[in-house]
Amino acid sequence: MRDINSLEHPQAIRTFEPKGVIRLENGEVAVITDFIQGVRSCDSLVDEYRETMLPEEKARLIARTAFATMHYFHSLEKPYTMNDAQIKNFAFTISTEPWCIDTETFQQTNKDSAKISRFVRDVGSCAYSMSGQYNYDGQRMLDSELIIEHFIKPYEEDIPNLYSYGTVDIVQASIEGLKQDIARGA
Repeated sequence: MRDINSLEHPQAIRTFEPKGVIRLENGEVAVITDFIQGVRSCDSLVDEYRETMLPEEKARLIARTAFATMHYFHSLEKPYTMNDAQIKNFAFTISTEPWCIDTETFQQTNKDSAKISRFVRDVGSCAYSMSGQYNYDGQRMLDSELIIEHFIKPYEEDIPNLYSYGTVDIVQASIEGLKQDIARGA
């Protein structure tokens, strides 16, 4: 958390500041942070509409927030993989600036051929997390086309800038397969 918040970057995405650690009754360890007014997780926005249907502008906000967050961490000079890229770990402020939750599984890593699958896994996990949101009537809350248009395509368009020549083809092929899966309703 401190490493992420100390990054100097024009589009820096922040997370909560750690204040301490506590052991829970079930034996798990949790980080204690200050409450920050106005930071809202993407899954709480989805949950607000489970009885009806998520408005399209809210669905676009979720997809754009996820894209901006993931793109930021993948584009850093010393990039991070998230390893748990679900919408519950993406958030936004009142002014819709991206914010990050649960950095526990983040890992700073290189984008070499041996580790490229970690970055692709982030994109896939996030897309499937969005695709897997249903309201109480069983209707998909984030439309496949919306996920592709506002999350996958913007990422795909920047692959040549994010990855080295030797790994671009691997990432492009993986993202193309992901687009097909999401388009089929996976």
